[in-house]
Amino acid sequence: MILTKFVRRLLRSLQPLTSTCSLSAARPFHNVPALCTLGYSSCKYTSMALTLRGAPPLSNSVSDIKDSNFCARRALGALSIGIQQGCEANGRKILFKNFAEDLEFCNSQMRFWFAVRTEEQTQHLLDRLNRCSCPMSDPRIREYHRFGREEEKRLSLMLGMDTQTPSTTYFSLMVHVMAGSLEGANYKSVAKRATRRWPTCPEDLMPYGPQELINSIVVWSKFIPGMVVFEFASLCIRFCGSLLIPHAVESPLTRRAIDAGRTLFDLTWTTVRLRANTRRRAMSEAFTLQIEGFLYYFQDFYDRQPVDKQATTLGGYELKATQVFSLLAYVADDPRLPLSCREATVASLTTQGFKIYRLIGLYIDPMPAVLLHPGICDEDAAASMRAQSEYQHVFPELARLRAETAAGRQLTAEESAKYEFLLTYGLLARHATILMRYMRFTLQCSAQDCHNSIHSTGKTFQRCCKCNLALYCSKTCQQAAWNAEKFPHKTLCKIMRKVSDVAGPALLFRDIPDRDAREPVEVLAAVVASKWHEAHVAPSDLFEIVGWATYETYSPALPEKRECEPGYLDYEEKLTELCERDGASKATSLATEHMVSVHEYTALKDMFSEDHAKECLNEIEFLP
Repeated sequence: MILTKFVRRLLRSLQPLTSTCSLSAARPFHNVPALCTLGYSSCKYTSMALTLRGAPPLSNSVSDIKDSNFCARRALGALSIGIQQGCEANGRKILFKNFAEDLEFCNSQMRFWFAVRTEEQTQHLLDRLNRCSCPMSDPRIREYHRFGREEEKRLSLMLGMDTQTPSTTYFSLMVHVMAGSLEGANYKSVAKRATRRWPTCPEDLMPYGPQELINSIVVWSKFIPGMVVFEFASLCIRFCGSLLIPHAVESPLTRRAIDAGRTLFDLTWTTVRLRANTRRRAMSEAFTLQIEGFLYYFQDFYDRQPVDKQATTLGGYELKATQVFSLLAYVADDPRLPLSCREATVASLTTQGFKIYRLIGLYIDPMPAVLLHPGICDEDAAASMRAQSEYQHVFPELARLRAETAAGRQLTAEESAKYEFLLTYGLLARHATILMRYMRFTLQCSAQDCHNSIHSTGKTFQRCCKCNLALYCSKTCQQAAWNAEKFPHKTLCKIMRKVSDVAGPALLFRDIPDRDAREPVEVLAAVVASKWHEAHVAPSDLFEIVGWATYETYSPALPEKRECEPGYLDYEEKLTELCERDGASKATSLATEHMVSVHEYTALKDMFSEDHAKECLNEIEFLP
């Protein structure tokens, strides 16, 4: 993930520094890590000290930070030394584990960072930490400052930011380290309070409560550069679940992330047009790191919310969000920015942009006629082609028949029927896989006509113990779903358990943490499809699952129709600049004149009625 890559790159960059320093007094990190303990009191900042365990303290604990000679550059240098020593002592894989095992340190950091502060108070804190009155006559103190200055330069280069201060650099590094420690934790163990590593429980992440955590993250997002704050927020949401989601949905956090995406574009576009190849290469690394965090936030938090909650989360930024993904896709597609995974990056950005633009068609009237990167406009066709491409790898017969058709050979009636079956079966299996995964991770009650969700109730739901897929808010809903008129669970439960066992739950529902992989869900769906086909899973079973999941995944309450708020004022100007490059794709419009009415929306939910299912299944005869 982005955080692991960031710290690994950071650790490698520290190697030349430590070779020139004499720090024999500092013991190995695995026994005596250099840690910064920051305490906070509601009345004043207290007990703020930086110590090397087993070595002389860097500064004594003080009762009031205003009287302390502590500075951020000094803390940054000491932390950098501690990280490097930890890497040398145990290797990079153990680094985050060592941090997470120090519960006192991690919890004190959370209490300090996410204490109740306004933006003005946070700015005052950062300004105070930027002022230095350290005793520079001490050679160790001078060494910490030298490390701190070097770290500021390196982090600024890696993040593509030239305006960082010692205090923002320090907090950027600490958020990366804490988030990396959080990535190594098991969210189930945390929820069950069955772990000795940090966090031991969801409350460790919310020392002042869920609302204050989100409020503080929003405040810090203004000061800490890059995307790590938003990725850290999505990690906290994953571990805290229903305790945090309602507050995150109602907060301006997603709008801050969109503005951060626009800032990343402006910085990248300015650098791309420079003649200095060195700056462009450095910017490509910074862009890669930041764009992974940006996409991670939307994929891990935003995409998992139902339609009405997604609308609330965007909060008037629908058009701006689409424009940002369009701009970022254009700059990622520019050959002057030497990206190693250009095609995958552009595909991910255009896919996310298309999702948002398609979503707002449900509740924005009229739809804005906006020029976008062509990949966003062609996403439907592109996704279909990618899916077909993946199934050719797992269905060799499909690949052979497709190649022969392309070569001009006329297929026999039997071959044509087989070709159509394999293609239809593959696409049906793909939909079943993706929808089953969605239902496995959904936050809404599976009973028909029940609008309860974890968001609205704030309580834990229970899954069906047999299929481990359907989710219920109460025994009443579970009983109603069992005997429902449409898609009764007493029928579906056996089907879902059978197809899950054939594919293997570990494969079907496994987490996909690697955001760099090309279309990872499509690849997984193709593998699952091949397993189902080999085991002769009937299309009728898959169709039943798709019908149920499709019916359930439509949001029970569409947002009220409203006009779209304005996008970025200079969007068309930037788009013109991007399209002037030789070889640049011409922007196209994805304006939608036809709106989805309430009647049409209901019809979509009823598309898998019994009559329609029979009509479709008559065209799909299972071939052994």
